[in-house]
Amino acid sequence: MVPSKPIRDTAYGLHGTADLPIHSKKRPLCVSTWMRTFRRYGNVMADPKLCDIPATMRNRSRAYLSQEDTNILTVMACAGIEGMRAVVEEKKRSLSFTKIAAVTVLTSISEEECNLIFGAPVKAKVLQFARNALIAGCDALVCSPQELLFLNPVSYTHLRAHETS
Repeated sequence: MVPSKPIRDTAYGLHGTADLPIHSKKRPLCVSTWMRTFRRYGNVMADPKLCDIPATMRNRSRAYLSQEDTNILTVMACAGIEGMRAVVEEKKRSLSFTKIAAVTVLTSISEEECNLIFGAPVKAKVLQFARNALIAGCDALVCSPQELLFLNPVSYTHLRAHETS
């Protein structure tokens, strides 16, 4: 494994470190270069799973929302309504057509682990995160196929009804 080293404006995010930076021989490729490259093959989903305080989520989303080639941008629903809303508001401010998709509970998290991390079973947290994503104004959800069984149009309509109350 390549040791972590600081990066800026790479496919992994604007700031921070990456264990395996995607790079050319001389320097890491920037987000815009990757988006243009992948766009040739169809729609592009930028999957940084943004999860931080609202101001940081807003700031980090700008790099993706400014790219015309980004069709979908992911945020973690566990970041909270205000964090997701900050990204949605940045999308509106930047006049971007990018869809904001909220990730519910990661599929790698077991039922036991979900209880330890979030204090509730997976199904309960998925429903809560879906409702929070609707309240925040997200365009879509990212979830496992098993969760689709209880996130059907009937329950989605039910969640949306609570949004206005």
